[in-house]
Amino acid sequence: MTLEKRTVVEEIPPHIVNSINETLQSYPHIKEIIPQCHSRTILQFDQYKGEIPLYLKDEIAESNIYGVLQYSARSRRFSFQLSLLDSLLSKYPEYRDNLNFRSQLVDSFFSRLLEIEMYDFLKERGYSPDIEPLIMPENKNSTKADFKISVKGIDIFLELFTPRLPLKEALDFMRKSNTLELDGKPNAFFYEPTGDNNVINKLYEEYKHHFQKFEPQFHSPSLIILDKTYSIGLADIFEESNLKSIFEKFQFPNYFIGIYDRTNYHIDTISKVLREPKPCRFYINPKYVDSLSLIPALNKLFC
Repeated sequence: MTLEKRTVVEEIPPHIVNSINETLQSYPHIKEIIPQCHSRTILQFDQYKGEIPLYLKDEIAESNIYGVLQYSARSRRFSFQLSLLDSLLSKYPEYRDNLNFRSQLVDSFFSRLLEIEMYDFLKERGYSPDIEPLIMPENKNSTKADFKISVKGIDIFLELFTPRLPLKEALDFMRKSNTLELDGKPNAFFYEPTGDNNVINKLYEEYKHHFQKFEPQFHSPSLIILDKTYSIGLADIFEESNLKSIFEKFQFPNYFIGIYDRTNYHIDTISKVLREPKPCRFYINPKYVDSLSLIPALNKLFC
């Protein structure tokens, strides 16, 4: 299959530009922090860095905030997400004034929405999270976590991780049962477990990027919050995903608390309908030494 890369930005027809800007007016706090759409505004971006086949770009490329605005009249999900973001921006002026958040909102709409949702989650449970704290302020090369909260007087760093599907899996989603595959072969059961969990590998890379490279000087309690709400994969649908196995595959230090998976899975909707309790997905690192007795408070927060 030949992959083509798009290098030319096509102009948006005036009626679409006008429609997007009219829709933007419905969200007073969003319109304060992003520019209006114009004829050369990009509506989607290739999250696979130019590897999406051109003929599938419209189906697979991720919408930025202008693309979400464009289709919100036809998409209840997009409309809800825009309304949610606007209400959270109204609730938290610190995010309206956050230049980094504002600059990233256009091209990373879904990730930024999940970030402010997590901030709201923490605030509603009585915490006062610091936004984008340096994990080692004394080190000029220090990375930033997404949040820092105080539990029993102890600082805990939280890194929010929102992965996207591998391109192959995104292409698989385009294939339908009892139809032809993209290469023309019959395709009744297109999902084949690979035995390798891409998310687990990415989680470990996230840990290495933010925390490992500053060891042993850095040893503050830390955890990663995983959210795949907007990128649920086939492994999740077919219940092949097993995040507990990350601690068997990789070694983590005793200061790393674990991983909290706050993804809204399809099975959680079924549990809600059946009025069953939502399962807790707080996976604690077996090597974590809870000398400060933080786990009970974190269990209360996450479960």
